[in-house]
Amino acid sequence: MSALEVVHSTPSMRLSISRNLLIGEWLDAPIVEDVAAVGRASRSVNRAFVGGCGILNLVLRGTPRFSDEARAAFVQLNADPTAFALGSARVLLIPGLAGVAVRAFMNTLTLVTRTKRPVEVFGDTHLATRWLAPRIAAGGVPWSPADIDALILPLL
Repeated sequence: MSALEVVHSTPSMRLSISRNLLIGEWLDAPIVEDVAAVGRASRSVNRAFVGGCGILNLVLRGTPRFSDEARAAFVQLNADPTAFALGSARVLLIPGLAGVAVRAFMNTLTLVTRTKRPVEVFGDTHLATRWLAPRIAAGGVPWSPADIDALILPLL
């Protein structure tokens, strides 16, 4: 199993890469700089792994207040058919109304951009890794749910 390489870090998120998997740890509402970093990382991983990449977004905490600029950046990123073409798993670990608001934003974003890639929202990391592992493994890089679980366990 590969280790995680942190490629971007701000107070609102940390982005790491392991082979053809990106892992976003969201700690607060995203800023445009974060969304741009995710897009750059996706393009970089796609150059290194011609089979494509996937992303696991862990929404750990924060306030669901998205600026208009951040919303627009997310729409642009999600409209890119090459970004995370193997799959995007979004794990919402924020309880209560804040979690509901984030889920509504993510679902709306997926609908508005008519995303063609596989996208699922989960409330549990184990379900997410079981869904994502075979999709990113289809890109030619072996992954199991246990591999991804081992990477994210220290992040939770």
